[in-house]
Amino acid sequence: MSQILLSSESNEWYTPSPIIQKARDVMGGIDLDPASNKMAQTWIQATRYYTQRDDGLTLPWNGRVWVNPPYGQANAKKGIYGASRWIHKAIDGWQLGEISACILLVRGDSSGIARLEEIAIECSPRNRIAFVNPGSQKNSPVPGSKIFYLGSDPDRFARVFSDTGAIRVPYFWK
Repeated sequence: MSQILLSSESNEWYTPSPIIQKARDVMGGIDLDPASNKMAQTWIQATRYYTQRDDGLTLPWNGRVWVNPPYGQANAKKGIYGASRWIHKAIDGWQLGEISACILLVRGDSSGIARLEEIAIECSPRNRIAFVNPGSQKNSPVPGSKIFYLGSDPDRFARVFSDTGAIRVPYFWK
């Protein structure tokens, strides 16, 4: 099992409810969770959500969006794409005005993260996030995570997430 944790082979690691509550507090709610399932929605409670079967990368994103993209070596086998595609879709939707606000929770080593670091407010959690893995008592995946915000109220994001970790604001926001 430790090999699976180190390789991020499993896709089934859900965001804990305290982080989701903070995302709701910042955005005023969650209209869409494009990478989800019925179980996760018991605490995420997005107005709409897409499952793996729906393929959230091919469907429209708008409003207030929460994104925790799927990871793991099984992605290619199951037709799920790496975090980079999810990151770029979020950024493009926000820049086009289709997404009014978006919070993304991504691994710190994700490809595509450099583009987010250029334009989004960032929270680097002090501690590893204790993701939820249904039916398992094992620890969360090893790589550290970062939380990014695209929206019109960076001060609110900084206030709400400041107890989670260090906040970094890109130069142009200052």
